[in-house]
Amino acid sequence: MKKLTLSIITLSLISCSNVVTKNKNQVRIGEGVKTNSGMPNFYLSEEFVPKKKDVSRSIASVAIVHNLEEVNNKKVYFLTLLGQYNRFNSLLGKTNEGIKVCPFFHNSIVRQGKYLRKLKESASGIKGKDYLRVSYSPELLPLFPELSLPVNDKENVYQYTSQFKNNDMIQNFVKVAMEEHAARNKKELKKLCEYGASDNYYLFENLLTHFNSEDSFNNSMDSLRAVLKIPVFANLLLLRSLDPQFVYYGKEQFYEVSQISGKYSIFEEELITRINLSWMKLYIKNINNNNNKEVALRTK
Repeated sequence: MKKLTLSIITLSLISCSNVVTKNKNQVRIGEGVKTNSGMPNFYLSEEFVPKKKDVSRSIASVAIVHNLEEVNNKKVYFLTLLGQYNRFNSLLGKTNEGIKVCPFFHNSIVRQGKYLRKLKESASGIKGKDYLRVSYSPELLPLFPELSLPVNDKENVYQYTSQFKNNDMIQNFVKVAMEEHAARNKKELKKLCEYGASDNYYLFENLLTHFNSEDSFNNSMDSLRAVLKIPVFANLLLLRSLDPQFVYYGKEQFYEVSQISGKYSIFEEELITRINLSWMKLYIKNINNNNNKEVALRTK
């Protein structure tokens, strides 16, 4: 596939998104539940986008991600997506699922095999949540990215389950929607394995160029909408919501898992560094902090 021009890509990426305006207690539904890249059309809140003064340009994480600095963008993108796919399977209790054959990235998988297996074997299950409170307070939707996952071509989990008022049923639909999302990730991984690239990879590559050259496109709602159309970044949001307490091990050497740990895998940290997305980590942190506050208020 030839690279699209940057202007066309940017317009197509930010053309539709669900936005929640908290002060007006409104939910504005975008054009469909899936974007043109196949990712969920997430409910978002500008309230959680960090201010520029709170964001420092990400340079420190390179020191944590040993031996990945010289790995090219395609390999880092692939390893990030594969690691995330393994985590989804772990959460879903499907540790036997995986990519069996991958000629294009075979050597990368072999070199990073121990770390990738660790992500798959660390099964913890999807954490139960009180989704019913969103039925009465739709402005809370940005706190639950998984409710944006599509269940069919016209409805996402929130829209489809709003009629039920049964938390167990909503959680079941979240799991089904997660399985479908994991299957979409697998489909892209197979394409990467066969051809070495995918449509979504080229979107990432163009955004990488744009983010590094245009400071005005960083740290904004438009930027957030754009990056969430790309699977590796949509997965960042989903995985931290589904299992916010999970700790990823770092690596001291290529083959040894060390005790260096954090909320993001080594591949995600490298990708975040390359595209300067430290502000997105703050957005996710703000969501989790506000979610915890909501739970605390309800349990008093």
